[in-house]
Amino acid sequence: MSTELLATIVAFASFFIMISLQVRIALALGISGFIGIVILSGFGVGMSILGSFPYSGSSKYTLFVIPMFIMLGSLVAHTGIGEAIFAAVNKVVGKVHGGLAASTAVAIGMFSGISGTSAADIATFGRLSVTEMRRAGYHPAYAAAVTVAAGTFAVLIPPSVILLIFAVVAEQSAGKMLMAGLIPGVASCLALIIFVVVRAYVGKETGTGGLRKFTGSKSLAISDLAPVGVAAGGSSAGETTMLLEAPAASTVSKSRIPAAGIDLDLGVPQKSRRFAGFSGIVYAGMLFAVVMGGMYSGLLTASEAGAWGAFAALLIVIFTSARPKGLTRRNVVSLALKETANTTSMIFLLLICGSVFGFFAARAGLPQLVSDWTGQLNVPPQALILLFLLILIPLGMFMDSLSILLLAGPVMLPIVDEMGFSLVWFGILMLKIIEIGLITPPVGLNVFIISGITKLKAEGIYKKAVPFVLLDLALTFVFFLFPDLVMWLPNLVD
Repeated sequence: MSTELLATIVAFASFFIMISLQVRIALALGISGFIGIVILSGFGVGMSILGSFPYSGSSKYTLFVIPMFIMLGSLVAHTGIGEAIFAAVNKVVGKVHGGLAASTAVAIGMFSGISGTSAADIATFGRLSVTEMRRAGYHPAYAAAVTVAAGTFAVLIPPSVILLIFAVVAEQSAGKMLMAGLIPGVASCLALIIFVVVRAYVGKETGTGGLRKFTGSKSLAISDLAPVGVAAGGSSAGETTMLLEAPAASTVSKSRIPAAGIDLDLGVPQKSRRFAGFSGIVYAGMLFAVVMGGMYSGLLTASEAGAWGAFAALLIVIFTSARPKGLTRRNVVSLALKETANTTSMIFLLLICGSVFGFFAARAGLPQLVSDWTGQLNVPPQALILLFLLILIPLGMFMDSLSILLLAGPVMLPIVDEMGFSLVWFGILMLKIIEIGLITPPVGLNVFIISGITKLKAEGIYKKAVPFVLLDLALTFVFFLFPDLVMWLPNLVD
């Protein structure tokens, strides 16, 4: 047995042992990578890597955009714009069957992805959306399934931190990655909307559109929710959910979210409440225009767009009353700054430890080993891409999307690049499949999270989620067959 193969076996065995012991994934990546480096090059080289990589792995200019986008998302979350849009969309759909499920898809699509993982986003929006859908007559497990299904495409819709992280890992343009996610993300959202509406009309689900009359402004903090690691019936899902880096690091982890109906007050006078939903859409449109319009026009780089977007969100907080009752401007800014620091620290720890593991993978020649193995299969390159994508699905049983990306990226990306495929295109497929794995039976991570929040049995949610898994797989296959659907917008900014 060669030293490289021995180091690979020991490193991966160490990684999965630590995962089973509920060690944080960032530390598991870093420690297993360090062990592999020591076996290959000695203890001195391993210590040198640990001493230099915390700086070299986090000092890239392209990483500056991450805290900017997190700050943008955190400020937006605390303004209550998400809840306003949720209600505004329901005013439009009225009594249409499946309308509330469609509204859930829109709301999650517009305000998810900011934290870097769909797990944190579902922990944030899950209770609000499921509670309202249950009131409207939806089957509780179906309501939860719609919520987790929306999380699978939300990470593709800009501004999305995980798209930016992929750009850093794959050494691709951050602006192109954000552009590449737009069409697949929006198309997935539209497909989910059509699916839930048609399903309601054919009588598969009994929920109607439209929110019931608002029942007050009683609110509930996310910190008051049931522990994420505990599933319905008292059974622990900790062996899965505790693998998250920081579920509570969601960008709205301490914001006040209505528990007894969506509160459109947002601090405005009674006579203006009917315009609150409209103003929320206006504010969201303004931020989207600043970020995506600035990049698409060529006036702003991705880092500059993130900074201007965060500044625009700050102006909305300061000069408008778009925030939930009980939160002052100082409260909103303070919470946003704390959450930005917490989430950025978590992501940067993952990136640093992931770079250690990536160095080990390169030193051990893992990409070449996998390339040699795939070369012996004697199959077309497109079949190898499909094989890589299928390998990613089971990883959703153990890890969140960001961790899977940092584990599999150093091995798969060099091979995909060597075969001549666009890494931007592959990145969208990769993230899409990773998210599908997070809701796939029998142990999709995000299903356990929504189960812990809503106290619903995971088994029932899995059953209701199967059609959404099949829908997402079909869409991913379409993006695989027609790369121009993904690359059209990025190619326009060349």
